[in-house]
Amino acid sequence: GYRIASLLMEHHQQNKINSHSSSSSQPPTDDRYLIIAGFGHLKHRLGVPECVERYLRAEAVGHPDAERRSIAMDVLLKVLPPSSDPPSVTRNNFTLKKGEGTALIGCQMMYEAYLEDSYPPIMELMANDAAADAVEGDAENNDNGNENDVDAKKGKLLKELYLQGPELLDKHILMSDEISGPFLRYDEGIARFGHPCADYLFVYDEDDDNVIEENDLKLALHATTANGDDVGGSGNDNAQSQCPFHNTQANNNDDNNQYDSAKRETLEAYENVGKTASLRGNSLRARAIMSRLGYTPDDLSYLGDDDLYNFQGVANPHLVAKIRKGERVLDVGSGLGIDSFLALRDCCGDVVADANAGDENVATDGALVVGVDLAESEVKHATKRGIARGYSVPNRLRFLRGDVETLEEAFGKANVPMGNEFDVCISNGAFCLVTDKEKAFRNVFKVLKSGGRM
Repeated sequence: GYRIASLLMEHHQQNKINSHSSSSSQPPTDDRYLIIAGFGHLKHRLGVPECVERYLRAEAVGHPDAERRSIAMDVLLKVLPPSSDPPSVTRNNFTLKKGEGTALIGCQMMYEAYLEDSYPPIMELMANDAAADAVEGDAENNDNGNENDVDAKKGKLLKELYLQGPELLDKHILMSDEISGPFLRYDEGIARFGHPCADYLFVYDEDDDNVIEENDLKLALHATTANGDDVGGSGNDNAQSQCPFHNTQANNNDDNNQYDSAKRETLEAYENVGKTASLRGNSLRARAIMSRLGYTPDDLSYLGDDDLYNFQGVANPHLVAKIRKGERVLDVGSGLGIDSFLALRDCCGDVVADANAGDENVATDGALVVGVDLAESEVKHATKRGIARGYSVPNRLRFLRGDVETLEEAFGKANVPMGNEFDVCISNGAFCLVTDKEKAFRNVFKVLKSGGRM
């Protein structure tokens, strides 16, 4: 909060200096700010944008320098959303009642914080707890026993809401200011943003102590059956069917639909990647990323700038695969072929036969790399690049369009034997996208030789 607020104030101060400079003909800027706080998960609730607002308020009220106070107040009134209630300030006989909404600050927070502001049973619990604290006089008299009791009651309410009224849970999450502001009402401020500050919002609960036990499921099932209604009185006559654990239709049918949907989404994404693979990318960035992942200078040099920029991995399987001369390698999720090319080098399948040379220049018997990928466009690009690199395609290197969950089908179309053929299987950032991982692992096990490794 300090860092973001300081940057905003420095920027605003510089604008004031520029606007008063005799050498500048530019009017004062009317800036809009887009602040993305954190990448990935912003761990728990760090309080952005609350910390920004609190720091600006503190500077506006308590800083010893009058100019600093004025700048802080300017920025505070500019960045606060129109729905907030900042302190009234009279300037030129005009009282500012609310913020202008020139800043959009995005972050991720835990959903308990939302429900404390919008779900009546939890609001009542927290209000009673606060009232009890006030009666007791100070926090020292409020022992851990009472705090634990409040946490236990809150946990019980959350379980009931999740198990018996998931739609109501969604409703109250979306009602919260933290969600509905920057993600749903993003166009109401003066900045008039055309899009929310993130494409995806993940609302999650990381309360490890609040575990849903078997007894909770039984109580939820009994409650919904007895009442014929879901928690919160939303009027649903079939609340049991909504429960994430008891929705038998979802368990029996929707899982397959979800798997199919996920697979279609993955396929569509990587088909688009394959279609643009011939567009030259940033090789310098690829070198930096791959070096950080443990790829050696020899690896990078071997791949060359014509292929480096198409690296798609998230790690380096070669560090542990230790592929040896003459081995047969399966690359699951081979993408645009980068790891397959390195695997071909390591098993010496990239050596081109030379009739005038000795046997040492001939590819070792048995050396083979087979890459399997969902996206046909990526398979075609990797095959094209393999041929361009001078490899023996398909004798030593081949790329197949297929799914590791139905590997036998892909192998059958390409006349690749299914049983005990490979010494090692590598996969770089692909198994996380597999929907039925058990089936995929079983298929990999089938094609590995005795003692084979993954």
